[in-house]
Amino acid sequence: MNDLHDSELYQTVLEGLRFGVFLLDQQRKIFFWNDGAEEITGYHRHEVLGHISHDNILDQCNDKACASCANACPFTSSLCDGKVNELRIQLHHKDGYLIPVRLCVTPIRNSRGGVIGLAQSFDEQKFAFDRDRRQHNLSEYGCLDDMTGLPNRSFTQFHLRENWEGFKQYHLPFGIVCIQLDKFKEFKGNYGREACDSILHVLAQTVRNSMRPSDFLGRWKDDEFLGILPNCTPRGVHTATERIGRLLSSAGLQWWGDRIEVSTQIGEAAVQADDTLESLLSRANSNLKIISGTRAAAASGGSINS
Repeated sequence: MNDLHDSELYQTVLEGLRFGVFLLDQQRKIFFWNDGAEEITGYHRHEVLGHISHDNILDQCNDKACASCANACPFTSSLCDGKVNELRIQLHHKDGYLIPVRLCVTPIRNSRGGVIGLAQSFDEQKFAFDRDRRQHNLSEYGCLDDMTGLPNRSFTQFHLRENWEGFKQYHLPFGIVCIQLDKFKEFKGNYGREACDSILHVLAQTVRNSMRPSDFLGRWKDDEFLGILPNCTPRGVHTATERIGRLLSSAGLQWWGDRIEVSTQIGEAAVQADDTLESLLSRANSNLKIISGTRAAAASGGSINS
């Protein structure tokens, strides 16, 4: 019975949990990182212990606000007011893309009740696993793009026509979002094909993880993705596009010790009564706006056609 009160036992249990747990001191340095955190984020203990939290998985955070936390930093807030914070946030995977998680920030108190650190627990949102399982089944029928793991162009065209027919016959609203890697040829020339493939994979994962379970994302061209948002009003399409844009601004790639920031372009269109598929795609293309990383170059224009 006394074994249950052994502090080493509790540490062993925490280390083996399948959901992520990490602990921060008052300077927000990580001093505990469990197996679940390794599995979800791709970061091993030796890569994070002793580092400040925003050095890696929260590198878009500035202690005040960020693309994931919105207007207030939950870590700083819990340290100051000693309250538990629960929120949905995007963590960076080691490969560069963003992971949607449910995060709980709990103050750690000493025997006098003072806050001396923070305990974080997080779990990847379940719908991401369900969507991955559904898309994995498509690979058996030749419907996936080999490099990104997304539906390929032909299957994306099929899905677009399916939503189009639903609108024409039953007036079911939908919208599209076009995402394009800016200056694709220049990026490929500077960093090579392997880096180009990696950043496209990062962008694909980031966008897919920011979408609803019912939304669709497919490979459209070498440097372009097409998102389809079923049962979505024009306002909903705009809101989704803004959310995707905020997260894309935080995406990047670690390449030979350097962090490569990229610029992307994103455009939206909600279906209208007098639309054709060509006019819908053309309108989204005409609305393309630049989403820049800190080292991104200016926009060079682009197109997405049916």
